Amino acid sequence: MKIAIRADGSLFIGMGHVMRMLALAKALQRIGHEVVFLSRFEPGLSRIRQQGFDVREVVGGLPDGANKDYEPAADTDAVCRILATEKIDCLVTDSYRVDPMYFQQIRSFVTASFYIDDLNRFPVKVDGVINGNINAVDLCYDNWPAATHRWLGCRYNLLRQEFADAPERLTAETVRNLLIVAGGGDAGQLLVLLINSLLKQAVAKQIVLQIVAPIHSVADQELTTLASSYPEQIKLHRGVTEMAELMQQCDLAISAGGSTLYELCATGVPRLSIVLAANQQGIVAAMERQELVVPLGSAAELQPTLVAATVSCLLNDWGKRDRMNRLGRKLVDGQGALRVAHKMQELVAAAEGGQQGE
Repeated sequence: MKIAIRADGSLFIGMGHVMRMLALAKALQRIGHEVVFLSRFEPGLSRIRQQGFDVREVVGGLPDGANKDYEPAADTDAVCRILATEKIDCLVTDSYRVDPMYFQQIRSFVTASFYIDDLNRFPVKVDGVINGNINAVDLCYDNWPAATHRWLGCRYNLLRQEFADAPERLTAETVRNLLIVAGGGDAGQLLVLLINSLLKQAVAKQIVLQIVAPIHSVADQELTTLASSYPEQIKLHRGVTEMAELMQQCDLAISAGGSTLYELCATGVPRLSIVLAANQQGIVAAMERQELVVPLGSAAELQPTLVAATVSCLLNDWGKRDRMNRLGRKLVDGQGALRVAHKMQELVAAAEGGQQGE
């Protein structure tokens, strides 16, 4: 089976869509299928190619960046032009820059169509909708066509293989390494704010701040200067390829409210979270209700003193950190990508069998 995946990653969009689609692509490869990507923008294109996948570059679609004209039809036309040039069995779309007309127009080119969704903005006619978020069921997909298969909740969360069945860990009595991950876009300024908020505590309590920094950022110089000034307290990591391994080395983490939260759950790292985008609000709220995360609020409203105080409380509460460890690992087992790959395979095989029998 030949599968095309439509996803973009950029400094404005972030890398969440691309990263979870790479997880699904590798799961599909493991069960014997060919995968190609339909994508545009950097650094998403480079990341996809680095992982060994072919890319058909989408040309003539939507521009990138904030405050740009949004015209879904242009992106739809660009994707359809690509699909018309080669035989694709099914298309997986992971993008907010689509509308119901997009799904209608691509339908004639493929046997099956799947949508990776987070928000249930509108129902569309697809063979399967996948929402692997903790709040997926709350979004009420009952308004979607009856024929659409619904794979909802953390059993279908799309994480890379390195997070599958992560080893059990003991919750550290004393936090020595605090991981800070602020998303795949240009989060440099947010990282600077967080470092400055926590530096005094880090020095006093001999905590190392393990910072996952963007490869390129407007705050590169500030981050480098801070790391040079406090080499014992600040370690910068750029271009991380073994994120699960880095997480296993840390006792606590601060993360954006997207895919990284599920990675931290899978590895059992107690966590605090910052909301970077509207689609993360429901995720963080649901995790807070289930005692899976301590929220720090939205990035636009962060207050350094409140960040420091909230982190300090969690540093001193081993019981709460231990509950997060156990509850997180129970919620996310890292097998979601393989589950979705098998579901897709079964559905496409049934659809092709039905067509042959007609």
